[in-house]
Amino acid sequence: MDLIQNLPQSLHSIWQEDLQKTISFDPPHISIYDLNIEEGTVFQKLQDLGKLSLPNHDESFENSLITSNIMKESGYVRYEISNYSIPGHQSRHNRVYWKGAGWWGFGQGSTSSPWGIRFSRPRNLNDYKEWVTIQNEKQLEQSLLQDSSKYIDLDEKIMLGLRTKEGVNLTKLFILEGWDKATSDKLMKKLLRNWQRYFQDELLKKEGNRIFLSDPRGMELSNQIIIS
Repeated sequence: MDLIQNLPQSLHSIWQEDLQKTISFDPPHISIYDLNIEEGTVFQKLQDLGKLSLPNHDESFENSLITSNIMKESGYVRYEISNYSIPGHQSRHNRVYWKGAGWWGFGQGSTSSPWGIRFSRPRNLNDYKEWVTIQNEKQLEQSLLQDSSKYIDLDEKIMLGLRTKEGVNLTKLFILEGWDKATSDKLMKKLLRNWQRYFQDELLKKEGNRIFLSDPRGMELSNQIIIS
């Protein structure tokens, strides 16, 4: 089941009631996302007119902490920033993306990421028909491997890894990138220096070569940590 928290004030008062009601159905997996105001939506128009009252950052943070505690007390494991499950019911589909593993998507507008490369097929029907007519997978593979701009970069791999409960093993990640020890050590020191204040505030934790966000405070402040 998918839920949205940190709603407008007129709806926020019933959030915990809705959450508890959801848990009462014993779903094995629950995704909980914060409300984002997207451009061109009714919510954006209402916000621009001053008719939409949303929780401020501090209120959203406290609300999210409460949500996390309720989920934990109810037996759910937070295995990714927005995803909770009872043991043994993590989403295998989504974990493919967070681990940076490869996948194929087929059909108009689909996205694929084999070999650490990302590309999408045309969204327009006529363009897709033309693409199918002139393309074959071997040609596609050769063209993609020649275009390094399509490779998923290290920053994204770190960002995706930090979203998960396990976090990232930077040493292993650098080895997979094919870097020598001197280059790896240099970047490791830079990252640890940038993140020092988060370690001190216990928003980030380090066990061996594994770095991960603390739960719940680190995960709730993940955006400011990851972009640093």
